Amino acid sequence: MNTISIIFWIFIFLYIGIASLLAKYIKNSNDFYVMSNRGTTLLITGTLLASFLSSSTFMGIAGIVYENGPPIFLLVFTSWIGVVLAALYTGRQLRASGCKTMPDFLEYRFGSSVRIIGTIIMLVGLIGYGLIQLMGAGVVLTSITGLSYELMIILFIGVLLIFGALGGMWAVIVTDTVMCITFIIATFYIAPAGIIESGGLTAITETLYRENPLYFSSGGAVLQAPIGWSVGQFALWALFMAAAPWLATRVLPAKNDFVVMKSAIWSILLATMMVTILYLGVFAVRVLNPAIDPPDGVLIWMAQTLVNPVVGGIGIAGIMAAILSTTSTIFIFAGFALSRDLYERMSKRELSDKEKIGAARISQAIIAALMLVIALMQPVSIYWIGAWAGALFAVSWLPVLVAGFHWKKANKYGIISSMIGGTISYILLYQMVERWGTFTLPYGIDPVIPAVIISCALLYVVSITGKTEQSYIENYEKMKAVSLNEETLNQFEGKRSALVKDYKSTRNLAIFSSIIAFIFFGYFIIEVALKV
Repeated sequence: MNTISIIFWIFIFLYIGIASLLAKYIKNSNDFYVMSNRGTTLLITGTLLASFLSSSTFMGIAGIVYENGPPIFLLVFTSWIGVVLAALYTGRQLRASGCKTMPDFLEYRFGSSVRIIGTIIMLVGLIGYGLIQLMGAGVVLTSITGLSYELMIILFIGVLLIFGALGGMWAVIVTDTVMCITFIIATFYIAPAGIIESGGLTAITETLYRENPLYFSSGGAVLQAPIGWSVGQFALWALFMAAAPWLATRVLPAKNDFVVMKSAIWSILLATMMVTILYLGVFAVRVLNPAIDPPDGVLIWMAQTLVNPVVGGIGIAGIMAAILSTTSTIFIFAGFALSRDLYERMSKRELSDKEKIGAARISQAIIAALMLVIALMQPVSIYWIGAWAGALFAVSWLPVLVAGFHWKKANKYGIISSMIGGTISYILLYQMVERWGTFTLPYGIDPVIPAVIISCALLYVVSITGKTEQSYIENYEKMKAVSLNEETLNQFEGKRSALVKDYKSTRNLAIFSSIIAFIFFGYFIIEVALKV
């Protein structure tokens, strides 16, 4: 076993050990679902960042950037906007409503039938997005161990069950934060090594530009996608992340709103800086090795070739950490969907905390078995599965959440029409445009855009032509009567100095991060503009 493999396995067993130790904090179902709202700024930042950076970031999109050039995703990889919306908009609205899951909110506003439909669609999207993490894990593990893809997938599933089933949300959030250390190293050390080894920014902006000017187009050298495609990807990732359950509900365990806001600032600052450096480094590697196959493994090649084996091992552990963190989150929320949002609600009796936790653990095992079977079939590429699964949340969940938060007249018939109609319209449009070639959309726009429009139109038309039940109107008015920050203000009642201190620290962090972002991105913009 080489040094990289040893370092990698050390970190994997470290994560398992931490998750196992944290199981002692699970005293009741509230601990299991939202860690009893004890999440600090460090922990919520870590889990937001870890959920944002996944196998799509380090493998699927990295491979597309390697083949096409950095602008293709430096321009349209806008999921960080969705993360901001998920934390500060969707998540805070759910917190104020006292919800532990997103389907909780659907039932409160629109009834149990909407909850069931929403949960089923959520499960399909979660399983789809979870698949890309499993496939990415199989690629990484196979490349460093030499063992078969199938065996690695099975081992990875076992690790995931240890995470979610034993420690619940405690294990996921704490290990997410620990994992951040490894993929920060992967980004801020290994990616710059690729830039330096290839000749710096000059190699990217001069050498590769002469080779193919399309490397610096928004459509990419290989894809050569029209501008509508870029706009569609912009919309897809921003809207998808805003409604992604594993992000929106990430803020539910936070102590208060100040923790949510500080965590959002830190995670977005770090994430956007990391993505920029990562994709510039990935693309610079084309100078060193233009024949990496499959391109999804470009960062693995960098970790194995460009840096010290110890650092390379940490870097590969970082890639795996990003995959593991996102997958463990998806597993736990898919388990919650089966247990809390379906089984508990359909049960004819009140379940004890012990029974609720047991049901959640069994549900995670069921999800694991299902995803294992599909992952072993190795369907299409990592990025495209992620985009397809993400689109389901953009077209079926986001319009419904916005209407639920802000429109009193939205009723269950409009919501059901929107969720089902939006999902079906996207699937049909995607198949006809991308797979069957039946027709093309104007300017090459992504099918997600017309599907979102259809979803919103159905919601509005059906809602205004139907009757909204009085009980759900009353629930809406109760929800609107509660201030988003009421919970936080109650925590600081009689502690004005502490409230002012937290307010000032949040404001100062926002100013500091804005200055750092201006300097960081300004430098790269100027450097690239002067050299191209």
